[in-house]
Amino acid sequence: MNHRQRVLLSLLLLGCLCLPAAAATPSFADKVAAIAAAETAELARLDEALARAGDQAEVLALQRCAAYVKLASRLALCEAQLDRAAPDPAVAAALADQIDELSERVQIQETSLPADYSFAPLAAIAPEVPACDE
Repeated sequence: MNHRQRVLLSLLLLGCLCLPAAAATPSFADKVAAIAAAETAELARLDEALARAGDQAEVLALQRCAAYVKLASRLALCEAQLDRAAPDPAVAAALADQIDELSERVQIQETSLPADYSFAPLAAIAPEVPACDE
């Protein structure tokens, strides 16, 4: 991915983040687009950091982050498909098994990430929860 594509993708992602959250649940297509945009933007950011990395430990940490981003994105895509698979119990069961397996792998990979690293593929379209007045 060249620099121009990265800049355009970053601007697209920024535009998505600036839009107000909709009251309705995001559609499957919205979820897929958000996951793909978040994954692409984060992998581009990690790729740039890898290009500037100085020592082997930093390179290894960034590579672990990239592997985590890919796995977390795959998990988010499977979770997004779960609502669509509900009419077919066999498909829903197989998808639930895959989600369980991916969740375990994501949790294991989280233990090897830098303490300050986080990635949430659906953060751009997560519904905002109003604050409680107590």
